[in-house]
Amino acid sequence: LNQSVEESLDLCDYNFLMFLNEKIGSFEDESEEKKEHLAIAEQINKAMQARLIRADTNLRDIFSMAPDLKKMESKLSNLFRIGQADTAFLVTLNMNIAKAKESGPEADDAVKILTHLNTKLMELEDQRAPKEVRLLRKLLRCDESSRKQMIRNEVINDSDNSENDQMVPKADLIDAINELMKQASQVQKISPAYDSDITEKLKSLVDELEVV
Repeated sequence: LNQSVEESLDLCDYNFLMFLNEKIGSFEDESEEKKEHLAIAEQINKAMQARLIRADTNLRDIFSMAPDLKKMESKLSNLFRIGQADTAFLVTLNMNIAKAKESGPEADDAVKILTHLNTKLMELEDQRAPKEVRLLRKLLRCDESSRKQMIRNEVINDSDNSENDQMVPKADLIDAINELMKQASQVQKISPAYDSDITEKLKSLVDELEVV
């Protein structure tokens, strides 16, 4: 069971977990079916916790190489290649950025380094992501005024026609936002301590898209 859950963990999204919980609730208490499904849910929870712990360890390893940005980027690129720069890592990284910002001027260097790592990770993800996900990541990286300009230049309403195949339909971008919100929510529900401002950023972005 442990191996099966680990191999399939990336498929265990928010919708699957909701389905699993509903399934568990439909079984009779003390039934074998309920026990089996509870065991699966428990193993998924343990696997997600393990990924959060791994993400924290990996981030600490990278940060121990500061201020050598080349070594830090090399370590991050390696994690990306082996699949460990995942959603849990992204949430952990953003959580640390938020905490560093709250710590005041003495943490300015940490904020700069962590933000640089976040930008580098986004660039790595951009290389293989569909265009709506690439745009979403760019929007999350820029300030409000740049974001509004980017939305005007690169997002197209579903009712509009455009020969520019690089334009992103608004519906596709909103789908990408909702998917990332689900992933972030899933991680934070497993471990509430791993909180970040990414959900609030995504909600603000949806509000901005409403006026496009």
